[in-house]
Amino acid sequence: MDDGPLDPPPRLPLGRAWAGVCVAPGFVSEEPEETEQREICNIGYARGRCGRFPSNAEVDAVRFSADRDGGLVYILEKNHAPVRHGQVSDLLESTLLRQAKAFADQLPI
Repeated sequence: MDDGPLDPPPRLPLGRAWAGVCVAPGFVSEEPEETEQREICNIGYARGRCGRFPSNAEVDAVRFSADRDGGLVYILEKNHAPVRHGQVSDLLESTLLRQAKAFADQLPI
């Protein structure tokens, strides 16, 4: 199958592409190159594709979704399968909570 202009782009976990700094241990506050952020950081599943991705990381990707009651849920994935999930409202200050806020800011009101 050809990758043509009608092929859908990958679903971005935070709703759109973001720029920022790395939070991987040993690389905190380093800013990856723009191409790396676009092609790896924004998609998830960086294990084996990014030299900064921790080999012992519990999960490969995070996804967010609105639930039927209007709340936000997070889903942590490894090998394209859910590992853990929960309500964003139960999170304490963390990178995951900041990502959830970025996702929520993109939702239509």
